[in-house]
Amino acid sequence: SGPETQLTALFMQTFGPNSRAELVEGMVLRRYPITAELAPMILEVARKGDAPANKAVRWAAEKLADLAIGAARQLELQDQAFEIVLSGSFFKAGEILIAPIKEKILEIAPYAEFRLLDIPPVCGGVILAMLESHAIEVKDIGRIQARLRGYFLGRV
Repeated sequence: SGPETQLTALFMQTFGPNSRAELVEGMVLRRYPITAELAPMILEVARKGDAPANKAVRWAAEKLADLAIGAARQLELQDQAFEIVLSGSFFKAGEILIAPIKEKILEIAPYAEFRLLDIPPVCGGVILAMLESHAIEVKDIGRIQARLRGYFLGRV
């Protein structure tokens, strides 16, 4: 019922219905679920300028931003600098996803800083454990992160 989109062809190819009507019915009845595995293909369609695909990507980005905004409000961080670490393969999509997230978060937390996580998330737990056990001090975190980064990128 909306504007033409290449997502229709993508979903027809992915799910194999016999008609568009069957595709819509299958999606409404959840026989054809839109799962995370489709994200790279939807992002590709969006990058090609497909308006409905771009709208879907922006919607997903804004929902992720809402989660961060909720946490920032609960921690009362809106008026101070804090770091938002973008973690996970979804963020490899780049600015098509990251820009709307930043835009929405910066509306309520103008001092938020964004960083793509370049080491596995488990490293944060390791660093916290090292701090808690007094094996390192806060001033050592940057050095430890660099060593972990080198290790995971094969440059120890």
